[in-house]
Amino acid sequence: MQAWRNWKSIPKVDNNSRKKCAIFEQKLSNYVNRTLRLSFKPFLKNFEDGQSKKKQAVIQLINTTMSGQKKMYNRWHALKEKTKQMNECRLVHSLFQSLNNTIKAVVDNAFIENKDTQIKEKALLQLFKNLQGNMGECFKRWREANKEFCIR
Repeated sequence: MQAWRNWKSIPKVDNNSRKKCAIFEQKLSNYVNRTLRLSFKPFLKNFEDGQSKKKQAVIQLINTTMSGQKKMYNRWHALKEKTKQMNECRLVHSLFQSLNNTIKAVVDNAFIENKDTQIKEKALLQLFKNLQGNMGECFKRWREANKEFCIR
């Protein structure tokens, strides 16, 4: 009840004084920003160094007060992450190795003319011609079947 009376006894504030207060606060803020911008920069590097040292000290404190089980878990976790990363690197390496071998094989076939590659090339061309002819024939029959179906 006492708090309610105290709250009711607070005087009303008019808009004119609020505007004056806001303008004063803005000017004060601009003055502080202009002044500190020049004087605070030299201390910023020291502040950042202190923050990094503080963070390192907290991490070191956590590590020294850790139980044996937690230390072993952290070692196992780090080892597991490194193993995972190594396996991913091996997979990427094998992918690029196979890609490299494929490119070498294709490049060798492109620049080296021998009887085997010519025979393979002719066979592939014949296969593509047959495939193209068969697909044309297939579409032709399909169209005819659709025409017959539509007529009925």
